[in-house]
Amino acid sequence: MNIPCFILVRKNSKGLKHKNKKKIGNKTLVQHIILYARKSKFITDIVISTDDSSINKLAKKSGCLTIFPRPKQFSHDRAKTEPALLHAAEQYIKKKDVFDIYAYMQVTEPFRPKKIL
Repeated sequence: MNIPCFILVRKNSKGLKHKNKKKIGNKTLVQHIILYARKSKFITDIVISTDDSSINKLAKKSGCLTIFPRPKQFSHDRAKTEPALLHAAEQYIKKKDVFDIYAYMQVTEPFRPKKIL
């Protein structure tokens, strides 16, 4: 079964500049979420959709499939999650394959109970 995990990582933040690249301990928010997704025995691909070139590089280095650059209409501070996820899913299908089900994780929630995914 093909189960990608989509993670939307926007470049700018109104409240805290570059929050997705801020470190908690010795890892950024993005690294925490990638490591968490990687621990799941169900996830077949980790897919990072971003408009940030440095996040794109980090995600590729971490072995993730990237959707870059994410179009501006899905990347501004008022953009809705669902259209951005739909865009990421369509790009995933074009680049890789169709999928049966998918997971979605928010980068701003780095601490989760084990095995919740």
